[in-house]
Amino acid sequence: MILAGNDEFYWLKKDEYQNHGHEIDTSMVGQAMHLVEQGVVLADIPVGSIPGVGAQCYLLNLRSIRRPPARPGTGKPSQHKSSAGPVPIDPNDDCLKVPAPGIDDLVIHDRKGKHFYWVKKCEYQNDGHKLDRFDPILEEQVRLLTNQGVVIADVPGGSLPDVDDMGVLVNLKGIQRPIVKQESTPQPVAGK
Repeated sequence: MILAGNDEFYWLKKDEYQNHGHEIDTSMVGQAMHLVEQGVVLADIPVGSIPGVGAQCYLLNLRSIRRPPARPGTGKPSQHKSSAGPVPIDPNDDCLKVPAPGIDDLVIHDRKGKHFYWVKKCEYQNDGHKLDRFDPILEEQVRLLTNQGVVIADVPGGSLPDVDDMGVLVNLKGIQRPIVKQESTPQPVAGK
């Protein structure tokens, strides 16, 4: 679950990003792995801060999130239809043709610690992925977490109403981005 910069919640299913079409196999993997090896869970990677990273994006290290042990008998059976869920984006959409990570894109390191996946902002930030379309109660419950300043959280099954499976909440609005310095042009001096 992602709280995006527009203050809307979006739901991204694991099988939507964890496929071969999204796996990163460029030089960016080495740079992202360097952050992961330092124990970074969530990081904003600004333009030009690390060689090989050409645009702003977020690194989300799922492997480093410590899940609480499951409590027996606390989960509820799924009440959602099997067809319910986010509507996949058209693979021919123009936004998917950009070959480099951009602002608010996600780079996800999987729980097994083997692969990195890249999710473009347009893939999750669209009407087909809005969380309140599927579960407005859950959307309000998760908003309570973000209102308390939570930036990243592992949500175990059964801990919130209608949460059947564990999921990760990422509050992108809660990450303070460094100010990017703009190159200033010299201003003419009066009288010269």
